[in-house]
Parts: sequence; C-alpha cells; structure tokens
Amino acid sequence: MWQLYKIQQLDQNLEELKTQKENLDKSEELLKSIKEMEIQIKEDRDTLLKNQIKMKDLELEVQSLEENHKRIEQKLYTGNSTNIKELSGWQKETEQISQKKFKIEDRILDHLEEQEKLNLKIKQEEEKLTQLQDNYHKIQIKLEEELKYLNELIKNTQGSRDKLAQSLEEDLLQTYEEIRLRKGGIAVVRLQNGNCGGCFMNLPDSIINRVKERRLIFCNNCGRILTEQ
Repeated sequence: MWQLYKIQQLDQNLEELKTQKENLDKSEELLKSIKEMEIQIKEDRDTLLKNQIKMKDLELEVQSLEENHKRIEQKLYTGNSTNIKELSGWQKETEQISQKKFKIEDRILDHLEEQEKLNLKIKQEEEKLTQLQDNYHKIQIKLEEELKYLNELIKNTQGSRDKLAQSLEEDLLQTYEEIRLRKGGIAVVRLQNGNCGGCFMNLPDSIINRVKERRLIFCNNCGRILTEQ
C-alpha cells in the first residue's frame, strides 16, 4: 500500500509539472501587443503616405497657380493692351490667384505639421515595437530553458513512477487507477489518528488493525485505499 501511495505522489507531481508546462508561456499578451503595435505603425505609415500625396498635389496646384500668375503678369506689364477693362480683369485675376495660393500654402503648412507629428509618432512606435520584440525574444529564450528543465523533470518522474509500478501487481494498479479517476486523483490515503485521510471519517478498530497488517483495505465511507505510513 505504501508503494501505491508513493506512486500516487509521483502521479500528482507529474500532473503538477504538466500543468506548469501548459501554463509556462506567459508571452501571449506580449505577442498581442506586438501585433497591435505593428498594425498601428502600418496605419500611421498609410496615413503619412496619404498626407505626403495630398501635400504633393497641393504643391503642384501652387506651382500651376504661380505659372498662371506669371503669365497674367506678363500680359499686364508688357504693354500689349491698353484696354482698361481688360487690364482690370487681369489685375483682379492675379489677386484671386494670390489669395487662392495663400490658402493652399496654409494647407501645405498644416500638412507639414501633421507630417512631423506622424513621423515622430511612428519613430516612437518603432522604438516601442523594438523593445517589445526584444522582450519577447528574451522570454522565448527563457521559456526554452524552462521547458527543457520541466521536460527533464517529467521524464525522470515518469521513469521513477514506471519503475515503481513494475513491482506491483497489474490488478492492484488497475484498482488504484479506477479509484484515482473517481476520487479526484486521490486513491490512497494515510490513517490520521484513526480517521481516513481522504474523507476524515472515524474508522472502526477492525479496519485500522487490518490496515496495520498491510492488507488491501478500503475506507468504508469514501472507498479510498488506506495505508498506515
């Protein structure tokens, strides 16, 4: 019975080690943050590109206005026309072009300001992403070391368990496994001051004496295997 009890301890150790192994990887949240940061950087870069394209279109529009303005000024100052109405129309047109040009230049300045902010934001995000990736890499290295250590413990514990199980009868092991499955992993319990170590019910002297004789005895309340040691 004591060998069964030791097998149970090894089984519990195995379950605990396997649970530790399953819960070992704590990098999921970090990986999620990395993915979110990569998406954010892509979105900001797309916004920056759209801003640059828009600014380029505005610069081309300014260039076109300047050329148009220059063309009209040439008409005004070449003296080819003395028609007051025509000259007045050209003058008014140059003023309208200038006003439109100033407005567009103001928009260009706004885009420049936005571009500077975006560049700074992207730079900060890239620095944070690099830090997150470095941390993730360090965690993965540590994880590999811990996994290797746990796998070795599991291997050694399983080996000890298998070696101990070979010294027991197959029917006894089968009974142990069935009870363990029904009783939440605890099939063998020790006597505790005349009580069952599983359900804590007081046991009659006849059962206690038979347990002390190292017989296969079950608790008459919970059905677990009893051992003295």
